[in-house]
Amino acid sequence: MIYLVLSLDYELFGNGSGDVRRDMIEPTNRILQICDEHTARVSIMLEVGAYWAMHKAEEEGLLNNIDYLPSQEIERQVKTAVTSGHDVQLHLHPWWIGATFKEDRWRLHPEYRRVTDLPNGIGSRDDLLSVVDALYEGKRTLEAIVHPVCADYECLVYRAAMFW
Repeated sequence: MIYLVLSLDYELFGNGSGDVRRDMIEPTNRILQICDEHTARVSIMLEVGAYWAMHKAEEEGLLNNIDYLPSQEIERQVKTAVTSGHDVQLHLHPWWIGATFKEDRWRLHPEYRRVTDLPNGIGSRDDLLSVVDALYEGKRTLEAIVHPVCADYECLVYRAAMFW
């Protein structure tokens, strides 16, 4: 018996460019459809740092250049995927932590290349610029998104960025 784990990085491009609908939602819809046709399941590795940045920018009214709310599109797709039997787990590019949206583009923190590059080291809870809290908050965020449609969901997997 051969077991194959299908996963996809669910994220925008590494410099923050791209469009959530065009570059995340639509390709993922196609993958989910193919998987459903073949009774296969996929794990969506949701890049939570970008989700945080988008959600914050939406709350601040900064994404006026698009006619939808990216974080809500992401939440909707993830919930639909989970209710169809697919999975979602944690992926994080720390350069999104504290990212801002100015002059119609994302301003990331390239100095936070890997989770171990966060300025406050291993750190502790309540310090998003530390490894411990970044991972804790990532897990908590995914569970908050998914629990309304799957009460027993648990974030168990972290896929590090940049081979770290």
